[in-house]
Amino acid sequence: MSRDESCADVTIHRVGADSVRPLRAAVLRPGSIPGTFTYPDDDAPATGHFAALLGGSITGVVTMLEESCPHRPDLAEPAPRLGAWRLRGMAVDPDLQGRGIGSRLLTRAIAHALDHDARVLWCKARLGAVSFYLHNGWHAFSPAFELAEVDKVGSVRLMRFDLPGAWP
Repeated sequence: MSRDESCADVTIHRVGADSVRPLRAAVLRPGSIPGTFTYPDDDAPATGHFAALLGGSITGVVTMLEESCPHRPDLAEPAPRLGAWRLRGMAVDPDLQGRGIGSRLLTRAIAHALDHDARVLWCKARLGAVSFYLHNGWHAFSPAFELAEVDKVGSVRLMRFDLPGAWP
């Protein structure tokens, strides 16, 4: 398959957290111990984990979970989360990036959040991924900053996906 071909044979499926962790770790935290790269709400009932499958192999993953947005005080803890959803762990096999797999995963993750009455969608995007999110209708709403809690990630920007009435 050439770099310019799309992955028409890719299918997107909802899967368990254990299915997304290996690729998530390999792409986002190279060198980490497989299976140890977890998020606190990975196993929450409403959390959606999605995998792109090509020929029976997982080629991309994403997680959408309910989490308050740090820049929306009206949606911050300890008040109820009130429909704030965070996209996390977006990873596509580096050999297959640029072929639409990430966009299809993103679309499915957004649909999952909307099915759960999401009002706000947000994520922390590595600088190398900001253009991907912009291309898919997301907007940056912070300057670049370092993630203090995570080593070797580099700078990120907060991104949002605008839903009607979500952002002042």
